[in-house]
Formats: sequence, structure tokens, C-alpha cells
Amino acid sequence: MIARRWFQFRLLTLLGLMTAAAIGLACWPTLRLYWLVETISNDQVCVDGTTLGLMVQFDTRAAQQVRSYGPRANPALIVALNDPDRFAAAHVLLTEINCREYSLNGGKWNELEIALYGDGRIDFHPEQIPHLQGYWKARLGKR
Repeated sequence: MIARRWFQFRLLTLLGLMTAAAIGLACWPTLRLYWLVETISNDQVCVDGTTLGLMVQFDTRAAQQVRSYGPRANPALIVALNDPDRFAAAHVLLTEINCREYSLNGGKWNELEIALYGDGRIDFHPEQIPHLQGYWKARLGKR
């Protein structure tokens, strides 16, 4: 009788552990993506002014890994648009993932207004966050 209950306990424990492992493995890619997006910041975006317009580069390891998710990264990047410290980085990644062509005009790079200063400072103007959120909502909503 005791051996039977011990076997049932071990079997239920094993099934519980297998279920927990399966759930963990299923959720891991999404959790990893959101963690990667949490590590990006506007400070990592490099901007250079050229005669053709602004040249924007964002080539950190986290950015490369987020790009590898492709359009599956869109929801996490849309969430990052809310953060004044990450919105420009999220916008750059959204553009690289979702746009084959984008606009370069004056101080704007695909709707992102950027100010370059002579001392090397870059200002991404956080007050444009609502505009960028609307832009991506409209752009991604068309799919």
C-alpha cells in the first residue's frame, strides 16, 4: 500500500515537472525577446549626418538578436516605444524589421526627428513618442 502511494506520488511529481518544463520551454523565446528589448537604449544608437541625410546605425549584440526575431519582435518593440530612454532604439529596430524603404528628409529619419549638435550630442526629442506610436500603429495595423 505504501509502495503504491509512493509510486503515485513520484509519477505525479514527474508529470508535474514535465509540464512545468514544457511550459518553460514554450515561453522562453518570448521571455528572452522581451528581456533583450529591455536591454536596448537610445544611447546605443549612432547617428551621423551626411550630404544625403541622416545615417542611423544600431548594431549592438542585443539589437542583432532582436532583428533575428523578425516581425515577431514587433509587440515587444511597440511596448518599448513608451519609454523615453528606449523609444528611438525601438523605432530604429521596427524600421529595420518592417520597412524595405524609409524616408530620409532633413532632420528626420523615417518619421524620427533627430537633432545633431556640434559637440557630438544627439537629441531624439521624446515629445514625439505619441506621433511614433501612431505611425507604427497605422503601419503595422495594415498587415
